[in-house]
Amino acid sequence: AGHSRGASIVQYYLEMSPEGIESAVAAGYSVMSPSRQREYTRIRGEGFHAAATKYEQRYPGDRARLENLRQRLDNSRVCWNLFDGRTLCGGIAVDVLSSLLARYDLWNQLHTMILQMSDLNYAQQVINSMLMQNVIVAQTGYVLGTQGRDFASMSKADILSLKQLGDPIYQDTLLSEIRLMADGIIPISPYDWASDVDNLDYDKVRAGLREHNIDYFLFSSEHDPIAPPTMYADQVQILGSEVVYKNLSNAGHEAFFFSPEVARAILKPTENKCESTLVSGVGSRPLTAL
Repeated sequence: AGHSRGASIVQYYLEMSPEGIESAVAAGYSVMSPSRQREYTRIRGEGFHAAATKYEQRYPGDRARLENLRQRLDNSRVCWNLFDGRTLCGGIAVDVLSSLLARYDLWNQLHTMILQMSDLNYAQQVINSMLMQNVIVAQTGYVLGTQGRDFASMSKADILSLKQLGDPIYQDTLLSEIRLMADGIIPISPYDWASDVDNLDYDKVRAGLREHNIDYFLFSSEHDPIAPPTMYADQVQILGSEVVYKNLSNAGHEAFFFSPEVARAILKPTENKCESTLVSGVGSRPLTAL
């Protein structure tokens, strides 16, 4: 079983060594076709934009609170030292909170945090903690430029293009990791990177699943901006009845750890095979047996 990057590893393992697998569960990521992988910056950006829009509908007052916080941080010229010695200054650092939009289960806590960040000292502490832990900041310098075949990454050129176009993903999103990188991280980063593109042979995966009688369960989540449900179309269409696929409602990137359906898939006895059916108009196995 694998989540996020671990899900992509599961998918590549199914391609390379299916003979050693009885059952596989992947949640929170789907390797796309090369042409779709090249669009990952926009796909992910649109995912975060959609999540931010839904969040703002729930908590409409937070936009004004965040804009006020950005202005106060700009005026006070607050800076943070990043883990590699670089320095990030001003209100752009507020966008580090965008990582919490991926955790649908934490939206209420994010709102509470934003309310408490009217205290500037508290706000600085929160931002400092998140900058030191944030995956996006860490990846920008060290991982995105050296990713292997196991995970798509965003392109520096595509990020800057979204800014230059004034795209809503950059311009209007309440909390935007694209804006954080375009205005905060890229200007102080000596690194360059482009999206890594590699092809996973899903025809080979399908043949392996069939030959070795493998139960394969795949989960996306309704509110997951890191791996939006649209990313799963290639895989589900090609694998058809060889995959049990479900898009989990009212869940974000955290679903692997909290969803009863994922837990049942992990624990499901491999001998109970599911019969073919159609789910959401795409050929796949039913989840009624889970």
